[in-house]
Amino acid sequence: MIVPQDVVSLKEVFQKAQTAYVLISSFPTYDSVASALALYFALTDAGKDVHIACPAPMRVEFSHLFGVDKISEKMGNRNLMVSFDYEENSVEKVSYTISDDGKKFNLIISPKTGGRSLDPAKIEYSHTGAEADLVFMVGVSQFEDLAEFYENERGLYTSAYTVAISPYETTPFAALTLNTEGQSCISEGMTVLLKELGINPHDDVATNLLSAMEQATNRFQSLGMTAETFDLVAYLLRNGARRSTPITMNPALNPHVSGSTPSFAEVLRARAQGQPIPVMPVQPMLVTQPMMSGQPGITGQPGVQNQNVIHQLQHEEQHIVQPTQPAPDEWTKPKIFTGKTMV
Repeated sequence: MIVPQDVVSLKEVFQKAQTAYVLISSFPTYDSVASALALYFALTDAGKDVHIACPAPMRVEFSHLFGVDKISEKMGNRNLMVSFDYEENSVEKVSYTISDDGKKFNLIISPKTGGRSLDPAKIEYSHTGAEADLVFMVGVSQFEDLAEFYENERGLYTSAYTVAISPYETTPFAALTLNTEGQSCISEGMTVLLKELGINPHDDVATNLLSAMEQATNRFQSLGMTAETFDLVAYLLRNGARRSTPITMNPALNPHVSGSTPSFAEVLRARAQGQPIPVMPVQPMLVTQPMMSGQPGITGQPGVQNQNVIHQLQHEEQHIVQPTQPAPDEWTKPKIFTGKTMV
């Protein structure tokens, strides 16, 4: 569980850091992506130069999280790399010039005599080499969870101050390891972390965190909800977080009603695609009918079905055969049997 005491050692590093990475596990979940995005925008708002990346592609279920398009599948922020389709011996030389005013750097790629010039539309730009003062690893329980991000950039994790945020109790492997075990989800722990760093999330960031908490707790119906969780929910709502609005309908009247409670992501996806919104089926309340003469109380669904049961019992009660004459006295006397069996 992330508590204020855990963040004390991070505050000083955070204040001095200029550049930061937010890395997501190669096994991303809705919760870890929502948390990482919240951290990314919070650090950006704090004036840091931040890069966010995940070695696995983003799935459709993440598409409605604010800022998901900022997540890169490549890691690198130091060296600019220019890439293009290459044919053997097609390049004569590579050189550069500086403009007369000293404000432009020109990279010149000269093709061989008679060769084709490069098509600017087919040139790609990217970064290689990672460098940062601070590295946050969200949903990560060991360096290997970052796959090639760790294999290809091992030097980063020794030069930077590393912070691992894991949903499980794990062997410490980073400079600071924070686990959210005992909290509803990573997003709940992330909310605590941002508060302790003195960062108030703006409305979209708060909405990301709140949506992950809603999903993890079945819209706050989980028995694992604590007073602290509700306090953090109130904090996010005060910072502009928006909740989804479920629509309750009778499944018999709407063929699109889901058989179970729809998730926040399912509702948003349906809205974006113009499809019928999956809604939660009505769960009829159990009511207790008044006790009838000679019959126990009846508990069941309200409405016609319950009334039919009552009428049926009343009908059966009317047809009970009543005795027309009192029973003979000998019926109530004890019976004593004797025999003459010879032993």
